[in-house]
Amino acid sequence: MAPIIYVSIKLALKRYKRDWLFAMCFIFSVMALLVPLLTVMGLRDGIIGTLSERLISDPSNLEIVPEGVRDYDLAFFQNLENDPDVRFVIPNTRNFAFTLALGKPGYNTKRVAARSTKKGDPILDYVEPAVGNEEVGLFDIYPSKTVAEFFDAKPGDTLTVTVSRTLNGYLETQNLDLAVKGIIPLWALGDQDNSMMLANLQLLEKIERYFEDRPVPELGWPGNRMETYPARYQTFRLYASELDAVERLRVRFERGGLIVKTSAKEIANVKSLDSAFTVVFFTLLCVVGGGAFASAVSGSIDQVAKNRKSLACLNLLGMGKFHLQIFTSVQVTISGLIAAVGACGFYLVVAKILNEVFYGKMRDVAEVCRLSPEKLLISVGIVVIFMTLASFYANKSLSDIEPSEGMRDV
Repeated sequence: MAPIIYVSIKLALKRYKRDWLFAMCFIFSVMALLVPLLTVMGLRDGIIGTLSERLISDPSNLEIVPEGVRDYDLAFFQNLENDPDVRFVIPNTRNFAFTLALGKPGYNTKRVAARSTKKGDPILDYVEPAVGNEEVGLFDIYPSKTVAEFFDAKPGDTLTVTVSRTLNGYLETQNLDLAVKGIIPLWALGDQDNSMMLANLQLLEKIERYFEDRPVPELGWPGNRMETYPARYQTFRLYASELDAVERLRVRFERGGLIVKTSAKEIANVKSLDSAFTVVFFTLLCVVGGGAFASAVSGSIDQVAKNRKSLACLNLLGMGKFHLQIFTSVQVTISGLIAAVGACGFYLVVAKILNEVFYGKMRDVAEVCRLSPEKLLISVGIVVIFMTLASFYANKSLSDIEPSEGMRDV
């Protein structure tokens, strides 16, 4: 098999030298079909890919915010944690803003909305400096950039929270030092209050117990109400695992009677644009596929017609029809390879022009046209395989070649 392929390649190269005009026309006809297809693929990956990455990278787009007042038990959150559509979920003790008074020597006190957090919180992926996937300590906090700037606080600094309650007409206060572990950039908060901080859920539960006049022995805070009852929460923070999961979770919650707020509109816009590009892509794919198939078939038939006597002589020497097919298929495959590589080169030029023309004109899109090297290589491989299969279809014309046709040259 290897010698036959080697000889076929040499014959193909000789024919290209002899009939270079026909070969160039064939190659450029295939390239003319491939370049628009690659361009549409590049536009889809550039525009849709970038928008999808932006949606996923901004945690607020994957957040599902419950509306209204409702109590949730621990079993509710345990079920959500086992849901494959849920990336992260954590309860909050209160439905409305749980505000605490933060202070620092030499600065005024500031009321800050407190939200619970734990390991795996998507917002913690964007704190400065990066904390990785670390556990959140009981006395660790992550203030927003607004709060950090108010106190001129940096990671490693200490802020003091003042917890106050009024009992029997008397004001009671407790102070607690908290360590700043990282600063949350404002863009990562989405629609949440800019003057906020994330803290350990257990710490917020202890503060809530103190508000309710129940003792907190771990912190040495007194209380008069000794009764205990199962933990109940009024709200939560939840992030979907992917864009498609946002809509699935919304439907599921609303069927259960829970109204939620999501970024479904923004996600739907990207999905709609993706669908439009997909229709255009498959339309071009059908056109390109039909054109490339016709080009490969016509090229193979031409190979057989121009090498008919040579193929008859080879048949006379005992070479079977399958081996004869290889001679013509190799030439078409080489042409397909050259055309695919050339189309990739032209695509890179077109992509560069489009990116320069639209640079800065489309919000949130740095490159409007891009394809990864892997996709370009896959495209080349698909074209070569397709052209080879098409040439085998055309090589049915070999069936009427008789060894006697080569006798005249013996």
